[in-house]
Amino acid sequence: MKALRAILIAVVALFVACCGLTLYVGERVTHPARAPITTTPAADSLSYSNVTFPARIDATPLSGWWIPAAAARGTIVLAAGYAENRLAASVPGLAVAAALHAASYNVLMFDFRGSGRSGGSLVTVGGLEQRDVEGAVDFVRRRSSLPVGVLGWSMGASTALLAAEHDPEIAAVVADSPFSDLSTYLRGYLPIWTHLPAFPFTPLFFWLIPPIIGVHPQQADPLAAMATLASRPVLLIAGTADTTIPESNAKQLEAADPRAQLWVVPGAAHIQGYHTEPRRYMQHVLALFARMG
Repeated sequence: MKALRAILIAVVALFVACCGLTLYVGERVTHPARAPITTTPAADSLSYSNVTFPARIDATPLSGWWIPAAAARGTIVLAAGYAENRLAASVPGLAVAAALHAASYNVLMFDFRGSGRSGGSLVTVGGLEQRDVEGAVDFVRRRSSLPVGVLGWSMGASTALLAAEHDPEIAAVVADSPFSDLSTYLRGYLPIWTHLPAFPFTPLFFWLIPPIIGVHPQQADPLAAMATLASRPVLLIAGTADTTIPESNAKQLEAADPRAQLWVVPGAAHIQGYHTEPRRYMQHVLALFARMG
């Protein structure tokens, strides 16, 4: 009996320890450190203004840069990835913004909630962030009646698709390295973000974290959103060397919408399509946005 009691105590202690570690890491994953904003569009000779606007629904204050173009043909909202700010430095976002501006598009670069200079601290990888993209579209609509497109990377890519599902004002989407379904994706790849073994921590993460933050990964399901976007241009971009969100995710999204385009960039790692082939990248992006109407 003593041996059995000792075993039970050890199992309970181990379970409690695993739960505690899961809660600690879950807090850090959902509240990542803010990356500093180290430059401005002026570095690329772009005129801009600092702007603020509320997210849709919960009015979380968001901050960004408005980069107007002369004789603009439309506006493109740029949506960065997890733990990045408006600069999307891994891409790099400012270079893409400059190319879009040169093609006569207004550009809005902004910080998602919990990043850069925006309000909030909770990051839900699409669940709440779709409100931020929708708020960005509302801001653009107050400035211009021209067509609005969204170009997003990683979390921003999937969030753009989610926002487009609910907002017909989004005329076109370029989704670079999106996940197809957050719940399914995390069940397979959560250790990349937590640096913890899949067992027992992935099941514990799903059991403990969603009730605490009030948002479930099932609320970020771009795969379901694709079925509603058949009348709007969508370009999916993926890299063959992406080990963070494998190209299979983009292929699943393409299969859900027969009219969506897919460009797979040979040798490109996660959100490195522009870095790998900048000229072809912008050719594909501009061709897609030229179809906005």
